[in-house]
Amino acid sequence: MGLFDGRDGKTEHGSTAEIAKWLNAPVILVIDCWALSRSVAAFVKGFVEFDPDLRVGGVVLNRTGGDFHTQWLREAIEAYDPSLPVLGGVPKSNGVTIPERHLGLHMPTDFSSTTYITALANLMTTHLNLPLLLSTPPLDPPTTLTRPDQPLPLIPPTPSRIGIAKDAAFCFYYHTNLHLLTAYGATLITFSPLSDHSLPPNLHGLYIGGGYPELHAPALSSNKTMLRSIREFKGCVYAECGGLMYLGAAIQTKSPESTNNNDEWVTHNMVGIFPYTTRMTGTMSMAYTTTVPTPHTSFFPPLPVRGHMYHFSSILPDDHEYTKAFKVTKQRPGAVEEEEGFVSADGRVVATYVHTCWRSCREFARGFVEGCAEVRGGAS
Repeated sequence: MGLFDGRDGKTEHGSTAEIAKWLNAPVILVIDCWALSRSVAAFVKGFVEFDPDLRVGGVVLNRTGGDFHTQWLREAIEAYDPSLPVLGGVPKSNGVTIPERHLGLHMPTDFSSTTYITALANLMTTHLNLPLLLSTPPLDPPTTLTRPDQPLPLIPPTPSRIGIAKDAAFCFYYHTNLHLLTAYGATLITFSPLSDHSLPPNLHGLYIGGGYPELHAPALSSNKTMLRSIREFKGCVYAECGGLMYLGAAIQTKSPESTNNNDEWVTHNMVGIFPYTTRMTGTMSMAYTTTVPTPHTSFFPPLPVRGHMYHFSSILPDDHEYTKAFKVTKQRPGAVEEEEGFVSADGRVVATYVHTCWRSCREFARGFVEGCAEVRGGAS
């Protein structure tokens, strides 16, 4: 996402530019200069003049072709605005490229992050004017920024023990959600659906976040004791995106023998609380969302909460009847409210593709903690 990209195409809501203006902070503009020369000045002019209330404090030229290329870029920018500091040109280097995959970048644990950071630091110190960068003068302190409401409960905390799935397969969480759970009295206990044989003892709830279950589907499927432990769990369960996939009957991934003209699928059995099967399609679904729980969900209040969807899987059609967990409106032109997610017959298990951000509605955290405390039916 770029400097001005945010919630929609008309406003600055949710953008880096908006936050910089809240903080009254200067912006260092980093431009991908591969295959650019004098045109870089047009890029800089557009960013500098697009919003006169935002101050660009300097420019970093990224992915240059070397010293000569950097000099041409510097000359183009200085001809447009001699007062705008060009902080240096970082040459293109495969040694500091983080590989991408369908849900973004690889995790730091997937490669030697120490080696990467060292190489990147050497590149920065060699090609950037770090003293000039660090001396970029700050603007005056913000005068209109107000302190947000403290995310602390106004009621006595409700003790409960909630298991948080956390490993290479499940690693996407809004940390504010975890913070709010503890603020409302929950004790969080992490566990690994990949490597642990069963759930931790005496849990009242489970929170299974997003991640990469499709990359670890064989290992997840082969951990039969964990699948059974979650399937037989009697407490409250909330699952997002990758967690939704995990709670279904199966995940289908492409066979290594698949070709562009002949898709062959491998089925990996999962928890099976819900009978659907998810398949990795390669088609992206992405949107900011406003989500309201349906009355069938036992622990979330019927209030709107913000969130986002970002996934490359889909649920295969079947003949089962499902109770929907949420009414979702995507933040896009012409969007209409649609039903989404799944809830069990007793309302205590909820699965959705939406990553909900409870800072926008703290009652979600409170409701989940209180629901977990009421059930009191965790694993023994």
